[in-house]
Order: sequence, then C-alpha cells, then structure tokens
Amino acid sequence: MDRYYTINALGYVMGASSLLGIIQYSDLPLIVWILIGVVGVGAMVVSNSKYSDQKHLLVDSINFLVTALVIYLLPNSWGFYLNVITAILVIVLFAVKRWYLGRLR
Repeated sequence: MDRYYTINALGYVMGASSLLGIIQYSDLPLIVWILIGVVGVGAMVVSNSKYSDQKHLLVDSINFLVTALVIYLLPNSWGFYLNVITAILVIVLFAVKRWYLGRLR
C-alpha cells in the first residue's frame, strides 16, 4: 500500500472523529475537535499533493461533506450505532474513491 493512501486514510479517520466528537462529546472544548479536524484535513491535503490535478482533493472534499451530512442528520441519541455507521461510511467512501480514481488513470 502506498504511504499516501495511509496518510489519506488517517485524514479520513481524524476528520470523522472530529465531526463525531463535536456532536457527541460537547463537554470537551470545541478547540480540541477543531484542531483534530484541521490535522485530518491537512493529512488529506498532504496525501493529495503528489497529484498535479485537483480531482483527488475534490473527491476527498465531497466525501468529507457526505460524512458530515450523515453525522449531522442522524440522531445523536444513537450513540455507539452512530459511530459504527460513520466508520462503515468512511470505509465505503474511501474504497469508492480508490476505485473511482483508479478508473481515471
């Protein structure tokens, strides 16, 4: 596996973690979740820096927005199930990204 995919996967996980943390764990300061999200987005940008076109970053941004919408629209009372649904969604979106961008090459 390419190290850029590993960095990108880290970005997905940190981004989803920050979105879930803001909604479910509001007792922690907001700045903690924002910093985790910024590091996750930074990992996505770094992992896409080897490509000259911006298609990879665009697909990551769309996937991040889809994840944010799903987390926002599902009820917070689901607790652990919301975490499981988000984890499955992140894995599926990451796999779809790899498949779609593999077709573009």
